[in-house]
Amino acid sequence: MFLFLISILGLISAGALYTIEKTRIYSFGLAGLSAIFFFTSILFTVDEGEAVVLIQFGKIYDSIDTPGIHTKRPWANTSSYPKRINQSTMQIEVRTMDGMKVTIDTTTWFKVDTGKIDMIYRQTATNVETLKENIIIPALRTTIRNSISKYTVKELYSTREEVQKEILADASDELAKKHVILDNVLLRDIRLPEDVEHSVQGKIRAQQDAEAAEFRKQKAIKEAEIKVEEARGIAKAQAIINQTLTPYYLQHEAIQTYRELASSPNTTFIVMPTSPNASGMPLIIGAPK
Repeated sequence: MFLFLISILGLISAGALYTIEKTRIYSFGLAGLSAIFFFTSILFTVDEGEAVVLIQFGKIYDSIDTPGIHTKRPWANTSSYPKRINQSTMQIEVRTMDGMKVTIDTTTWFKVDTGKIDMIYRQTATNVETLKENIIIPALRTTIRNSISKYTVKELYSTREEVQKEILADASDELAKKHVILDNVLLRDIRLPEDVEHSVQGKIRAQQDAEAAEFRKQKAIKEAEIKVEEARGIAKAQAIINQTLTPYYLQHEAIQTYRELASSPNTTFIVMPTSPNASGMPLIIGAPK
C-alpha cells in the first residue's frame, strides 16, 4: 500500500515537473522511479514450497498455491503458509498410570492443508508460527498426557512404538479439525527421575540375566539329550557289529592292514600278530622311541 501511494504521488509530481521546461528532464526520471514502485506494489512471487492468501482490508479475496510471479491489488497484503513438512520439538512432563512422573522429548513433523489456507487464516492462525504455538503444541501436549496416563512405567518402556502410534493417531484426528496434517510424532527420549531410573534399569538387567540363565539351562539340557542319543546310537551300532563279526572276517581285515603297512615307505617298525588267525592284538617290534 505504501509503495502504491508513493508511486501515485511520484507520477503526479512528474506531471507537474513536465509542465515546467527547465525541470522537464527530471520528470522522466521521477516517472520511471514511480513506475518501479507501482509494479513492486502489484507483483509478488510464490515459491514452490508455499501457498499464499491475499488480504484486502482485513478480508481474504484470493489464495494462490501456483509457483511463479503473480499480481495483486496494490493495497492488498499477503500471508504465506509452507507446503513443506515443518518440525516442532518440545519437552513435556507427564504421569504414568502408576503415578510416576516422566519427562519426554518429542519431535513432530507436520504440514498445513494448503487447500484450506483461507480457512486456517480466518479461523486459526495468520501464519505458521502462530499455528504451531496456539494449536499444534497444545493439542500434542494434551494427547501425550492422555496416552501416557494409560500405561505403567514398565509398559511405557516395553511398548514404546505402540504408544507412539497411539499418540500419532489421536493427535492426527484432533489436528485434522484445524486443517493440519501430521506426518509423524517421535518420542525421542523418555526419562524417569534419577533414582527411579537406576531401579528400573536394575530390574531390567536382572530380568535379562534370568532370561540368559534360562537359555543356558535349556541349551545344556538339549546338549545332554543329544549326547545321550549319540551314546545310544553308538551302543546300538556296537551291538549289531558284535553280532555279525566272525574270526575269519577279523583275520581278513588284519591281513589287509599288515599288507598296507608293509608296502608303506614310511614303515620303520614291524607288526606281528599274536594269535593263530592273525586277529588278536598285534605285537609292535622296533617302534620308535
